[in-house]
Amino acid sequence: MSQSRHDMAPSLEEDGEALMKGQYEAMLSSQQRRRLNKKRRRINAFASICSIFSGFATGLVLIILLLSVWQQIGTKSQCADIPDHQLTEEEMHEMWKGCGTNSAEARQMGCKYDVMLGGWIHTDCYAADLMEKYIERGNYSWFRDQSLTIPVSEEEMRRGDHEVLWTRKFFHYAHCAYLWEMQMRAYRERKPIESEIFLEEHTIHCAGILLQQDTLMTNATAVHTGFEWCGSPWG
Repeated sequence: MSQSRHDMAPSLEEDGEALMKGQYEAMLSSQQRRRLNKKRRRINAFASICSIFSGFATGLVLIILLLSVWQQIGTKSQCADIPDHQLTEEEMHEMWKGCGTNSAEARQMGCKYDVMLGGWIHTDCYAADLMEKYIERGNYSWFRDQSLTIPVSEEEMRRGDHEVLWTRKFFHYAHCAYLWEMQMRAYRERKPIESEIFLEEHTIHCAGILLQQDTLMTNATAVHTGFEWCGSPWG
């Protein structure tokens, strides 16, 4: 079957372009042809590099998206361990480990005196390494009176047999920072946590202390010995 004029037109145009290209290259000198071939190779190499870079960029974007999805899944999984409601003190006292009401009972119940906490806590919640780090940084002095005139040795403070001792107010700020660091460590590692740290009231108290530090008139702060509770709210 014969081709129509419309069907033949593209073929004639392509043949004409090929013929003109061949004639053009035939007219070039050998030196010009080498330059032309070199230029073509550069263009092909550049196109290959662009193709490789494009593939790498696409792969990198996919990896970032996958990591983002994985992180969101991991975060949701961790948050699922947080209790649905705030535990009350009564619930904590029923389920968590206590330290009695005096230092003798605390020792018998397996508790340790935490200087930075200012009280006795079960060994499950005791973070000796963190406590020592804060004590070393603070270099605190202890006193029997609010006027800070009757000194007490650090050894006596560490025994935890006192009802109340006094120190400079900077200790109160360090105490709050210490408890927040303990709180984050317990959450991150899913370890038991001291009850006072877990309760919202203490966080509000510490935030207020830090915000009002410039207006506090006294240079002293009291450290009352507490007997705390230790447990895991993470389920």
